[in-house]
Amino acid sequence: MLPLAIQYGLDIFTFWDMTLKEICEFIKAVQKREKEKRANIYLQASMVASFVGNVFNGQPIPPIYDVLPEDFNYMKQEADNRATMLQKEQWLDFAMRHNAKRAKNQEVRIIDNRTT
Repeated sequence: MLPLAIQYGLDIFTFWDMTLKEICEFIKAVQKREKEKRANIYLQASMVASFVGNVFNGQPIPPIYDVLPEDFNYMKQEADNRATMLQKEQWLDFAMRHNAKRAKNQEVRIIDNRTT
């Protein structure tokens, strides 16, 4: 068990201070971390393959916050906030132009009513 623990990065002095259960838990944790790392590598490779296929088929590549929402949720929120602010600015601009046209038309009507 000592060679396996050393292979996983545990030094000899710490190994001898640990109980058997602690050593087993340490080894299980390292093995679990390595398994997750291999799964992430596979996931990344499949994403790359999918994105390359999309590019060759003329399909758009999805944004990163759609692919990995748990890691990049803040980016989606920022994009949504920017879109909301842009929409508010566009509505405000429209309202200002509309009100300006309306005020100009009312001035013309007032002038027309005075001249008749």
